[in-house]
Amino acid sequence: MSQAHLSGDQSSVIERIAEWTLPQLGHDDGDFRFGHIQGPGVTDKSSLKQSIPLNIWKAIASGSHDTLLMHVTSPTKSLEITKKHDTDSFKASFDEVDSAQFDLATESYGMLLSMLRDNTIPPQQLEPQDWDGWILPAKVLFVIDVDPDFSADFVLALVALLTWTTKTASLQMNSKMRVLTMSSEAVHPLVRRIFGIYRDSPIIEFQQPPALKSSTPIILPVIADGESRSAEAIFLELSRENPEHLHMAVCFRPCDHLNLPPDWFIDVIHLYFAERNLYALEESQRNFMVLHCDVPVAEHLISPDHVHVITDGTRPRKVFDRLTNQIVRVNLEASGSDRREQLSWRDRQDVLDSKVTLYEEPGFLDDANRNRPRRMEVTGAQLAGFLAGLAEFADWPIQADKVMKALREFDPVAMDETKRRLVQQNLVIFDGPDLNPILGLPKTAHETFFKTLPLVKYDARIARFLSQPSHTPNVILVKIQLAAVMAVGVDKMITIDTTETTLEDVLTAASTGLTSPFVGNGTLWLVLGFVKMMLCQRELLQDPDIFRGNMHQCLGGAVWINSRAVRQVSSLTEELKAGFQSLGVEVPSLRVEDEMGVLSDEDYNTVLWDLMCAFVHQIGITRDPSIGPSKIYDLASKQPIKWCGSALWPLTWDVFREADKNAHVSAGFYTRLVRRSANSNTFAYDWN
Repeated sequence: MSQAHLSGDQSSVIERIAEWTLPQLGHDDGDFRFGHIQGPGVTDKSSLKQSIPLNIWKAIASGSHDTLLMHVTSPTKSLEITKKHDTDSFKASFDEVDSAQFDLATESYGMLLSMLRDNTIPPQQLEPQDWDGWILPAKVLFVIDVDPDFSADFVLALVALLTWTTKTASLQMNSKMRVLTMSSEAVHPLVRRIFGIYRDSPIIEFQQPPALKSSTPIILPVIADGESRSAEAIFLELSRENPEHLHMAVCFRPCDHLNLPPDWFIDVIHLYFAERNLYALEESQRNFMVLHCDVPVAEHLISPDHVHVITDGTRPRKVFDRLTNQIVRVNLEASGSDRREQLSWRDRQDVLDSKVTLYEEPGFLDDANRNRPRRMEVTGAQLAGFLAGLAEFADWPIQADKVMKALREFDPVAMDETKRRLVQQNLVIFDGPDLNPILGLPKTAHETFFKTLPLVKYDARIARFLSQPSHTPNVILVKIQLAAVMAVGVDKMITIDTTETTLEDVLTAASTGLTSPFVGNGTLWLVLGFVKMMLCQRELLQDPDIFRGNMHQCLGGAVWINSRAVRQVSSLTEELKAGFQSLGVEVPSLRVEDEMGVLSDEDYNTVLWDLMCAFVHQIGITRDPSIGPSKIYDLASKQPIKWCGSALWPLTWDVFREADKNAHVSAGFYTRLVRRSANSNTFAYDWN
């Protein structure tokens, strides 16, 4: 049962939160409290002057100078806010509060997890268990952004934070702990369940409505003549309107392959972890900043004259598929939360004075669309990684059995099957202290597993692959490179027109670096080869424009490479290298063009074996394509899976025939399944 505090303006809400944070005499629940604030949509509540955490801190600081306010959010948003707070102009705005007492911090979910681990003493070192507060003070208000997709790192951070606050409040005198979740929606059922695990009392809810725009948005249909207009068609229409105005397009529809006229050019704006495409019409000098739905939202934008919000009623999601019992990327009907998030762009503080046009399908937020639930990553693609991540807190009183029970209510099949597979792989054991999961890998692999797990987006298979012992630096380097390709996704990397090139030309083009002899042995090896080829061209040709735009072509346009995905692979490779080096593991710091020699057959077989062990539940059997059309027979689900386009074409099948002793069938594994819609066939994008 919740107690809601409703208000029509921000100041009243902030005042109530400050009162709730600083309990008065006579309150019997002053040690720790949980609450939720429902604020404006999108990201309009953090680093601007309208920032909810900032205004809460100001209200608290006027009555108490010993309380830290920590705002916890996504990595991208955390970095943007921190950079904003470090500017002189931002610091100068604190005339009414002594800047020396600036107890306002912003951290990512992952950094909070690291902080909490550093604030504990394991029970085997101190009896009874005690908690050390040498980094975090005894009085803290945590304002934690609710990740609308419920990523594993968000839920792990929430579970660890609630455990830490309740334990600290019970052991430390004069401690006061507050946890306030923040989103544009009401309290999510999973958050409510997790709150209830650690405190059986009402959740205090605060609500702040969005600011009202001075003008009503114009709504134009996306559907024209019975067909949905593409982003490209809409942009071309805009190019003929009001050339003297600054336009910004927030596009939730696919626009990676825009075929714009020659007088348009594309540039890329780098914003910390994210990238935005800037489409500019040269003659009028009029720009379109295009924000993709799969890119983290900018915290602050320059106010344009005209904002175009191009909505989409579908969204690609990686989900646990009941038919195949595998993780499948599928285009689903967008949830009500997704749709409200798209429409809330019209209410951003930095576009209040802009003209706003919404492009949406009829009934975009009506009837079933309004209430359709949003898929959670922690019950789908990241469930295995989340359960493995809990094992890092096996010596904490996290009450993991209750957390898993809460998650199971949302998808019991996914939970049961995921736990069964983790046990089969001896990756996670579910009978640790107090029923907490523990890691089943050898102790020597634990540090590497937990270090790499968040870097590979909580894909437990990839983290297991990386944590297997490697005997040479070159093997470690190649495994890191392959892990980066798998984490980004082979389905996003390359497109091959088999009618415009030959197999020999494709394999020759991809033969770069240590893995060059093996590019025909599997899709992963081929994609890695093309990634290395593109990185080599950038360095050797000193061509900064090679990454300009979304796609790069080679072999006369027969092969298209996703430039954005290559940048992501390159960045993640460096992060993984740094992670290994922080553990004292030697990793060659070579650029791709400096890689000398090739992997030995023994090293190649070591890497391949570690891949097979990590993806043991994605193993299948297929027929030699030379004797006719074939499908994959998936051993785990006993379901047929189709091949996607040219997935088999670039492979050197003589290698497979030799390995399978000409039995006309081949065993292998895949890493990425895709379904174009909920009712269509499932396709494998790779074979290895």
